[in-house]
Amino acid sequence: QLFGAEGLFWTLPVALRNMRLLRVVAGAAPDRVLPLLKRHLEGLTPEQRLIIEGDARRDLVWTLEELLFRRTTCADATRLLALLAEAENENWGNNATGVFSELFHPFHSQFPLPLQERLQILLECADSARSPGCQLLALKGARQALGRMFSHMLRRSEAFRPLDKRPAMTYGEVFD
Repeated sequence: QLFGAEGLFWTLPVALRNMRLLRVVAGAAPDRVLPLLKRHLEGLTPEQRLIIEGDARRDLVWTLEELLFRRTTCADATRLLALLAEAENENWGNNATGVFSELFHPFHSQFPLPLQERLQILLECADSARSPGCQLLALKGARQALGRMFSHMLRRSEAFRPLDKRPAMTYGEVFD
């Protein structure tokens, strides 16, 4: 009922008024929350995404973090996070841009997306048809992936199912 017509999460504007609840629901039902966010965020222009600010934006980034660290939703959640980061309006270290960038370090202990899929997302962002903001975002992700120094925040979830972990990989795969 939460996702149905007239529910608390029927449209993005309504969901933004209930983001704290959506964040909790995202941990319990990530496969229900992802389509809602995808349907609405992909339809917004960068200027419209820029308007999402303050507590609503913070809660939206935290909701996406619930989806980023689950194998079934991490690829699409990363693309959605890129849409927010393309229209960044925060200067916190854990803003959409900061979280997006840290996902590409190969030794991120909690990010379950395989290396080849991470590279595919960076290539999508770097495509010449994308906005300069998105291309810059790809460079920030690549810089983080190739950097020697690395730190990341450990995430926790209040959902009944624990967050997923990094896939197995070899140093040769990382080097490639």
